[in-house]
Amino acid sequence: MPILLIYVFFVVMVGYAANSKGRSAIGWALFALILSPLVAGCFLLLMSDARNYNSTNLEMEMRNEIIRQKYGSHIRAYKPAFSNSVIYETSVSGERMRFKDKGKALVYVAAILDQQTARPGPSGQSLPSPMPRSDYRS
Repeated sequence: MPILLIYVFFVVMVGYAANSKGRSAIGWALFALILSPLVAGCFLLLMSDARNYNSTNLEMEMRNEIIRQKYGSHIRAYKPAFSNSVIYETSVSGERMRFKDKGKALVYVAAILDQQTARPGPSGQSLPSPMPRSDYRS
């Protein structure tokens, strides 16, 4: 019985190590259970990290998070009655607009606030169009 517990402990440890390398914990735990935790652990050590940490992805994630923190307070998400979709309502300087996509709502809020602070944005960038009035109830 103690040998079985030790075996299961090492199977769980292989799953934990796989998860920390960005791999499937359950898949690697099953592989370790069927084959051997020692063999599965050796294979796992030889494999590279599955997560992609290049600088471009990190910069994009950081930029998106900063935008969410800066402009997210102007967006409210709600689900209308008898609807399966989420609506994002923006409220900037007394003007309320509704969007189906949160990204478009963020772009709209950022463009309005940047215009108010007199910081010109990239040329040729247009504001996203809000939802037509017939798509929601007031």
